[in-house]
Amino acid sequence: YYTDLTKLRTHYPNWRIERSLDDILEEQVEALTDANEPKKSQVVVPARAASVMRIAKPPKIAWVYPAYSQGRVDEEDSCAARLNAQGHDIHAFGIPCDHWYLFPELDQRYRARDRQLMQSYERLERDLGDADILIAAGGSMLHPDFVRQFRGTTVFCSADDPENSAQLSQPIAPSFDVALVINPTCLDDYRSWGCSHVEGIFPILRPDRVAPGITTESILTGTRDLDIALCCERDLGLSDRAQRVEALVRTFPQAYVRGPGWPEGPEPQTAIYPRARIGWNLHNSTGPCNTRFMELPANGVFQICDNPDQLHRYFVPGKEIVGFASLEECIELTHYYLKHEDERREIAAAAHRRVLRDYTEERWFEGLLAAVARQQQKAPPARTFATTSV
Repeated sequence: YYTDLTKLRTHYPNWRIERSLDDILEEQVEALTDANEPKKSQVVVPARAASVMRIAKPPKIAWVYPAYSQGRVDEEDSCAARLNAQGHDIHAFGIPCDHWYLFPELDQRYRARDRQLMQSYERLERDLGDADILIAAGGSMLHPDFVRQFRGTTVFCSADDPENSAQLSQPIAPSFDVALVINPTCLDDYRSWGCSHVEGIFPILRPDRVAPGITTESILTGTRDLDIALCCERDLGLSDRAQRVEALVRTFPQAYVRGPGWPEGPEPQTAIYPRARIGWNLHNSTGPCNTRFMELPANGVFQICDNPDQLHRYFVPGKEIVGFASLEECIELTHYYLKHEDERREIAAAAHRRVLRDYTEERWFEGLLAAVARQQQKAPPARTFATTSV
């Protein structure tokens, strides 16, 4: 793996790497062969070889998540396994719970020394206290007092802004070294909360959310029997999205809308998206920050998305995605692209190519590591775990 200079430079952007370890070792062998009666005590490792040797081992990463269901455990374990197959050293660590915590509940449990939470923290410290990087991957599961004791670099990543900012991100994110913000409209919010290193990152795309057999050729020439599809929850009490969707469905009664709370209930996205010509993407408020944003183009679906002013950050509007600022505009665009099949296919195929190039799970993780490297250049962490903390 570490003979691949491209991957080395991606994982360690703060190092100047000009040659692979294999190249340097081969040079050493040649030098020893040419020397007259070389002695082991005289072998000196060149400075550049020493640099590569120092980074030959990938950072040990603790990936902490709320283990509220077997499905979530399987999802996180699978993600870690896939990334480890690419050469990473990730240890998925689930904190047992029946739901992920908002900060008021976490704070109450922490201060009351909730037995299950404390046991999880003790196990995390024992098993992964020597990790180089700790990532909080979902929910308020790591209390700020606990995070501040971790010796390595800590990373907070959330897709729940701004709806849950007050009870999730704002009380917790400032205690982390790096805040990765999926909703681009909330970057300044994190800075105003006192987060020291804030960067944006795109929504992660899980490979198991992509149906097999989706290719450029199938998008351009294949048959799709659903005019429009949308997979989302009907009502989380966060916004009027359900009412907006219902207004669209009144104009397009053929729309295939599925998810918790809708009359037909949920269905796997991978059973729906490969059949859909157009995919609506409506957020609760600002965005783009939901999983549909990458899942639709990954499955070859032409995406009509709200928050049009932010789409250029990820796709080329009009060529890889189309945005709308009102329901009336969404209705107009839907009518247009149902009638203009070739144009719809070309845009869907272009977006699919873009996702495969720039927005895969591995690219997401490379972006995370690059953000960590940039933060470390500014302020290398120097904390140690206090073993009496919990």
